[in-house]
Amino acid sequence: ILVLVVLGFSFTQATNRKSSNAIADVEDCNLAGSSVPYRLTENGAYYQCGWAAKYSAIRIVIGFAGLLLLSLLITFLFKHKRLSFMIFSFFALLCGGFGLYSTVIDGLAIGKSKSFCEKNVEGNVSCSFEYFYGTVLFNCVAGIFMIVCSIVALRNRDCCFDTHEESQSLIKEKKDEENNIYNTSNTPDNYNATSSI
Repeated sequence: ILVLVVLGFSFTQATNRKSSNAIADVEDCNLAGSSVPYRLTENGAYYQCGWAAKYSAIRIVIGFAGLLLLSLLITFLFKHKRLSFMIFSFFALLCGGFGLYSTVIDGLAIGKSKSFCEKNVEGNVSCSFEYFYGTVLFNCVAGIFMIVCSIVALRNRDCCFDTHEESQSLIKEKKDEENNIYNTSNTPDNYNATSSI
């Protein structure tokens, strides 16, 4: 869920946008160079400069990689692929690390944007970043969560597989027991005894 939230923020904040009553044009975002993202507001009107393309691309690639890796880990667990589970747990750990790296560069980008706004924004115009803090926060939490999950999975891999195999064995035994009861109740001797009664 955290990864999906990060992807949602990434896609919605990747483009420049403005309100219908905004005087400034979103092309003005190009004047800021790499000092984005930010949102300028004046008298209820706003225009918003989204994240630089490379930051959005890094975040989106890491997000999709995280979703894929988590899906593969669950699949390998249910298919008893212990070695594959361990290998992809390590990849998930790396992906979480890259997620934290993305958080750091996003934070630096916001810091640069704040500096740009302080030097260039005047009058009644306000420069805000609340819309972008959520992206950084969820990106950080998602990265930490992936790292923690990977470490827990690697450290408890034997327990995970033993528990899963034990549960599968119990299910199989229960099915075999039910089949034996059914087969016993439908033997010829039971049928003849029932018929004679």
